[in-house]
Amino acid sequence: MAIVFEEALKKAIKTGDKNVFVLFGEDGYLKSIYVEKIAKNIADTSDIFNYQRFEADSPLQEVYDAVQQFPMMNDKKVVILRDFDYLSCNSDDFNKLIELLSDLPETTVFILWFDALEFEVKKNTKFDKIIKACDKIGGLVVRLNHKRGAELEKMLNDGALKRGCKMEN
Repeated sequence: MAIVFEEALKKAIKTGDKNVFVLFGEDGYLKSIYVEKIAKNIADTSDIFNYQRFEADSPLQEVYDAVQQFPMMNDKKVVILRDFDYLSCNSDDFNKLIELLSDLPETTVFILWFDALEFEVKKNTKFDKIIKACDKIGGLVVRLNHKRGAELEKMLNDGALKRGCKMEN
């Protein structure tokens, strides 16, 4: 499938049929909003059993163990890994990440969120491996860049209407 954009992500969130999401791009706000939307469909952030979030410095084995655990009193659980530096990690950790993406239990939704970590997608063989692992399991790799022109205008107008205001175009 390769890299998709916001519309495909919106559709996947509505259907709830994807278990792996890799979110990257230049718009940090959109990435955080969509991480929250995906996770909210699975578990509340206060649910310590079914909502687990890991930062870049977390040992990958802990993330792997969290992904493999069954959800408690719920059908699914969500595990979020934010800003894992796959470019600088050792080969064992990278292989563990690919294994995690390739062999994900049906009961886990895994979000690999690149928030502050920036990288070039073109000619990036490690990122290609991440994409292939996601494709194998039917996941989504989503690029979320800044909105431009009419797209941004529509988002702002819709947001104002939801808040009871009207904006001029």
